[in-house]
Amino acid sequence: TGNGMVPYETWSAAVLPEDLPEQERLLQETMTRRGRGVRVFRITRAKDGMVRHIEAIEAVRTNAQGQA
Repeated sequence: TGNGMVPYETWSAAVLPEDLPEQERLLQETMTRRGRGVRVFRITRAKDGMVRHIEAIEAVRTNAQGQA
C-alpha cells in the first residue's frame, strides 16, 4: 500500500512456502519485542510468477491499547 504497510494475508501468500515458517518465526520475534528489524526473503510475484528477493525494513506499530 502507499504507506508501506502490507497486510499479513498478502505477504504470507507471496512468500515462498519453504521460506514461510522461518519468516513467520522472525516476524513473531520482532512483534514480541516490539522492535525493528531487517529481513531478506523470497516472494513469488502474483502478476507474473517471478521469484524476487525482498529486503524488508520493519517496525512494529501499536494502537492505543499497545497491541501490535
